[in-house]
Amino acid sequence: MPDNYKSVLDSALNLSPQDRGQLAAVLIESLDSAADESWLEEWTQEIQRRLEEYDSGQVAGIPWETARRLIQGANP
Repeated sequence: MPDNYKSVLDSALNLSPQDRGQLAAVLIESLDSAADESWLEEWTQEIQRRLEEYDSGQVAGIPWETARRLIQGANP
């Protein structure tokens, strides 16, 4: 990895959660800029649907630690 990797990472980790999310989205998008972009509209609609469900109380959030354990395949 480049010498400035740690510096860039440290700077990114000091951003606000919203800015880190936006940066992550831009970085992910940059990995495959030639891909079919129809997914973007579909994913945006899915995110909006999920946010509306959360905001209306139809679904409840879970703590990040629980989500991470689930993602990693461990028991909640």
